[in-house]
Amino acid sequence: MAVQLSYPTEILPAQTVTVTLQVEGKRFVHLLNLTAQIYYPSGNTLALLSTSVIAKNMFADKSTKITKEIVLTVPRDAPRTSLIIKLSESVRIAYGFSCYDNSCYWLPPYRDYSYYPSVLMWYPPYTYVDATDIAIAPLSYIKAATPEYVSLQSELQMLQEKLNQAQAENQKLKENMESIQESMSQKDATIAGLNQRVLSAEDLNHILEILLAVLAGITIFLTAMLVRRQRKRPQTGKTESNIDR
Repeated sequence: MAVQLSYPTEILPAQTVTVTLQVEGKRFVHLLNLTAQIYYPSGNTLALLSTSVIAKNMFADKSTKITKEIVLTVPRDAPRTSLIIKLSESVRIAYGFSCYDNSCYWLPPYRDYSYYPSVLMWYPPYTYVDATDIAIAPLSYIKAATPEYVSLQSELQMLQEKLNQAQAENQKLKENMESIQESMSQKDATIAGLNQRVLSAEDLNHILEILLAVLAGITIFLTAMLVRRQRKRPQTGKTESNIDR
């Protein structure tokens, strides 16, 4: 049997992969069993991932075509290596010896061993040979992390944690700065209000000073007028006193 394999070139640990097998017959055989086993190297051994029976106890010839999909998941701790498939094939090839019209010859493998035409006799009825074949081939490459990559990943994670911590502290400082700026804005508003009041008070004082100056001028004017009147009144009273005498 001829087998063609289809699979992805690279896979990652913990990833699910599908391996497709296309089987075609090459000649007439009794296919006893066709099995596929998928492994991956782990240390000094091969770890089995999957076992699938592709075909069992069937007759196959050049027209036989079988398609089988094997779905499996790569372990999370798989090393950096390739998957390996092992194909095991067991077949039975039968032959017969026939005589007809005083002529004897070997017959090729016959499909139905229980069929013996009356005019075509088998001597012996049939004989067979069992054969087993094993083939091994690499599959997808497991692109697992190397020790250096794991170390770099650990350092990257540590740096990421430090970055997150620094960003959190920066955000906290930013919030404190905004709070301080808001408080300063409130104080500036209070100071501006007080300055406005001071300016208003200064304007009022200026107005009061003007009023006081005006009042002082009026007072001085009235005082001067009163003084002039008082100076004129005593002279008039003296003249009248002289006339009475």
